[in-house]
Amino acid sequence: MPVYALMLCAPRARLARSRPGCASAALTRYVQTRALLRSSSPLWLLIAAVHALALAQSWQSDTLALMFRSASDTLGLPALENIQRMFARPDAAAASWVHLLGLDLLVARHVHSDALRRRLPAAHSLVLCMMFGPTGLLCHAATRALVQRLRAAQAAAAAGGVERAAS
Repeated sequence: MPVYALMLCAPRARLARSRPGCASAALTRYVQTRALLRSSSPLWLLIAAVHALALAQSWQSDTLALMFRSASDTLGLPALENIQRMFARPDAAAASWVHLLGLDLLVARHVHSDALRRRLPAAHSLVLCMMFGPTGLLCHAATRALVQRLRAAQAAAAAGGVERAAS
């Protein structure tokens, strides 16, 4: 939630600065929202570690059998009834939840960086990413297309106005 709050409320903000006179260059630079979302940020390693721990804790002797018991019938995918049986286990549901949170945050990260780069509104898409993952990405794609059309129309209208003024 704090990462979503930063993306929504302070997408370009400088969050903190160390004390003046600090010797380390890394400590004297501003921590920015974009820096937090970089692919090399420890945030992603933390999410991966939490997921790995939850997955290890949820693993049972029949996990692989449940996942691949009827793989020949479903093109290599686990059968839905086996997935339901696995998710009925609280530890497996928790591991899946962490997995989904991480994926939703990666989608939100893409939306956030694309919106900053293209100067697009993104709060609505980020909220959807937080709640429904890929739906936020779909909303962002629609927003991007709409804003591009509006900008093209504005540019055409401005160019038409310049032509009329010149004649």
